[in-house]
Amino acid sequence: MAVKDRFDAQKEEMLGKMKAAAGGFSGDSEMEAKGKEQELAGKAKDKIAATKDRAAEKIASVKEKAAKKTSEFSDKATEKLDR
Repeated sequence: MAVKDRFDAQKEEMLGKMKAAAGGFSGDSEMEAKGKEQELAGKAKDKIAATKDRAAEKIASVKEKAAKKTSEFSDKATEKLDR
């Protein structure tokens, strides 16, 4: 899902750049401003999606470490009970 979010955000950014350029070329300052707004919105959405990706990676890492520690603890407890 994050790949789609990043793609959509980058698409919005590029469309905004094109709209801003078209507005600047044609002298339509309103279109240029809306294009710049759309470009910035796309950049912001891309940053949010990238942050979500990093957070998901961190969460997965913490879960993996917790599972490993739990397994180690369980193994040690089993060894002590078997004695």
